Amino acid sequence: MRTPVVAAAAVTLLLAAGCSRDGEPDRSADDPPATATSSPSPTATPDPSSTTSSTSTTSVPSGPDVVGELSARTRQSAGFLTAGQPTALLVAVRQASQPGFQRVVLEFAGDTAPQYRIGYETPPVRQPGSGFPVDIPGSAVLQIHAEPASQVDMSQQDFPPTYDGPLQIPMQGPGPATDLVFVGDFEANLYWAVGLTRESPFAVGVLSNPTRLVIDIATD
Repeated sequence: MRTPVVAAAAVTLLLAAGCSRDGEPDRSADDPPATATSSPSPTATPDPSSTTSSTSTTSVPSGPDVVGELSARTRQSAGFLTAGQPTALLVAVRQASQPGFQRVVLEFAGDTAPQYRIGYETPPVRQPGSGFPVDIPGSAVLQIHAEPASQVDMSQQDFPPTYDGPLQIPMQGPGPATDLVFVGDFEANLYWAVGLTRESPFAVGVLSNPTRLVIDIATD
């Protein structure tokens, strides 16, 4: 378990890493097809998401299906908050727009996928540990809670960040989702949130090769 001091240092490292990933190659629909490791639906699709750039985005061909059943209800994986699981390390955050839905992708190192709880929360959303409110654009907030997960490798002496991309990413549209925002990383609990103009049905899936937690948000 991380102490609040260590967690604060982790977030400081992330902020110091900057909010751009200039020169990172685009991920396109030409990636190898993904296979599902756990999902509310057996559907597994290629990852059509773009790179984590706050200034530029990459369109991808249309065609992928949503990763599961669309619903506004909160989703929670079967092993959520179960002790003794390995910590999943975040390495990339991406988003994309497809006909009928907007996609959020959190990619993790290796084969370790986190457990999750994803659902709409009443603003304001607060940082774990400090309790400070986080400014998230929009009137609705879809919170992503991954556990055990982190974007800092606490097993290494200098606590290097495993994700050094932007902490706020504009969402491609059209659609209700406007921004993807980092909320906090505290004691192996990782939080991101999607700001939306309204609550909209969403689907959740975990894909492999590479390991990704995927959230598809309906635009209709």
